Amino acid sequence: MDAPPSVLADRVRRGEIVPAAGVEQAMRTDYAPQTLLAMREQAFSIVADHADRHLAAYRAGGRTAAAQARPRILGCASPRAGMEPLIRRSAALAAQVAGDLLVTVVQPSSPSAATERLVSGYAALTAQLGGEFAVLRGAPAAELTAFALAQQVTELVLARDTPVRAGRHRVLRELAGQSGAAEVHVLPAPSTT
Repeated sequence: MDAPPSVLADRVRRGEIVPAAGVEQAMRTDYAPQTLLAMREQAFSIVADHADRHLAAYRAGGRTAAAQARPRILGCASPRAGMEPLIRRSAALAAQVAGDLLVTVVQPSSPSAATERLVSGYAALTAQLGGEFAVLRGAPAAELTAFALAQQVTELVLARDTPVRAGRHRVLRELAGQSGAAEVHVLPAPSTT
């Protein structure tokens, strides 16, 4: 259902979407009028692209896009705080290409209780966004590569842990070399300011 951004902004102000303590910050950032308008336009664009693909497939011989292989997007989250933007960006990419969302975390063999809670939160967010979540254990590059191949992933989305010089992130370098036909998208490191 489409609603003008003002309806969503009113719900935020009433505390129906974010906790009351975060309303002012939310209204300046994620729920600012210009942000909501841009997100609405992006949603319209995604719907239009999806409809165009279905129409083109129909005209090309009656096959629908659903009968073709669906893109599979894998968000590769780290077992540390701050991976929500990566998961949301992966979900947006999956929606944009009418694909499936997968999110995984490669976790240490004996995670702390805090890490377990964090990973549970990522699993819940992934489910909320309509994706599947998996926890892997082992060497990150090897586990992610094996999982991506087994799941027939077409695109991987990763984030740098910290700002580093190009070519200096070992896991990203290994994944890029082993990813085969899958595209690798690397998000910038989160700002520390």
